[in-house]
Amino acid sequence: MKTKVTSRGQTSIPARIRREFEITEKTILDWEVEDGRIVVYPIPENPFEQLRGIARYVGPSVADLLEQRRQDREQENQDLRS
Repeated sequence: MKTKVTSRGQTSIPARIRREFEITEKTILDWEVEDGRIVVYPIPENPFEQLRGIARYVGPSVADLLEQRRQDREQENQDLRS
């Protein structure tokens, strides 16, 4: 796809690209130069929302933590009785 740059340095983003990347009039674009190319990245309105589900928590589950706390409480009660 080709677009022109105006005398004010503006250009239009083709509709197909706007739809595919959900670019609206409020979208902020990050312009970078990589290996001699111009690369444009749309910045999501809420960048943290885009990261949801990418990283996985590898620690104990909530159920495991609750079970461990229950066991600790039992041990504490036994220690108090002794």
